[in-house]
Amino acid sequence: MKNWEIAIIKYALKNPVILLKCKDNSIIKVRRDIFGNLLLLYYEEKIINCSSNSIAFYVNGNTYWIPIDEILNASKNFNAILKALSYNWNYRGGYWEKGNIKFKHIHAEIIGTFEDEEYGYADVKNKSVVDIGAFVGDTAIYFALKGAKKVYAIEPHPGAYEELVENIRINALEEKIFPLNIAVGDKEGYTVISNVETSQAPVTLFNESDGNGIKVKKETLNNIIKKYNIETNVLKMDCEGCEYNLILNDYETVSKFEQLAFEYHAYNTGIPVRSLIELLKRVYNCEFVNEHIYKKNYPNWDKNRIGMLYCVKRK
Repeated sequence: MKNWEIAIIKYALKNPVILLKCKDNSIIKVRRDIFGNLLLLYYEEKIINCSSNSIAFYVNGNTYWIPIDEILNASKNFNAILKALSYNWNYRGGYWEKGNIKFKHIHAEIIGTFEDEEYGYADVKNKSVVDIGAFVGDTAIYFALKGAKKVYAIEPHPGAYEELVENIRINALEEKIFPLNIAVGDKEGYTVISNVETSQAPVTLFNESDGNGIKVKKETLNNIIKKYNIETNVLKMDCEGCEYNLILNDYETVSKFEQLAFEYHAYNTGIPVRSLIELLKRVYNCEFVNEHIYKKNYPNWDKNRIGMLYCVKRK
């Protein structure tokens, strides 16, 4: 890239759009909020070139050209792209793919699901899975490929849900995964999704949103089970706090499931995880899982704030 010095000055002056001149003299426009990351990766030699509307990443001795639009659809920073490339995911034909798996866009959650195998401990073969907080379908697709009989992928966030449906389609899993654009709570009603940007991971908080946004129908877990005649084999939850709502306020329904696999978010709710464990241990054997993954990804990880539990019902 030819004009880093001028670009840095414009960045310092808080220009909303920075123009980068590539080695082939083409010009690309980048938002100010991603320029800092581009600059850092350029000096780390992880970005080596640009051309027209693409940027060349250099990972593990290989060069990968990624369109600017796709970079903007990734996570808040470039870690998801760099990790995906380091794990040999490729972007071609408008999709990220590895082996027979495809995704419309790359997200850190996809890497966690397929590379760290964050739910590898769950026994889903020939079982039905209720996936609360399905995001763009990473866990639903993972469960289906691991042999789940049916997966009910529940995602309230409208942008994430749209991407979820697309990912189910491109992986030809329409017969196994059933997407539901609803929220789940201990009472019926509606919840407001105030952050509707597709690039942001959805947050279905323990507390209701007070802001403006898109109104999404909220149903009880029990009604969903009855409506779709779901076998209560496996319940997966990753919903930024709603797991507390369901376990503490609708324990009767939650306890119908043979297995529970969920990330707890004590920092969102202000409720210690021991409150969940005390209730669950009545009928489940529970254990903390994936501690090595949290320690790897979060140097200052606090088990009391966030973690993952796997509970199996005693026979």
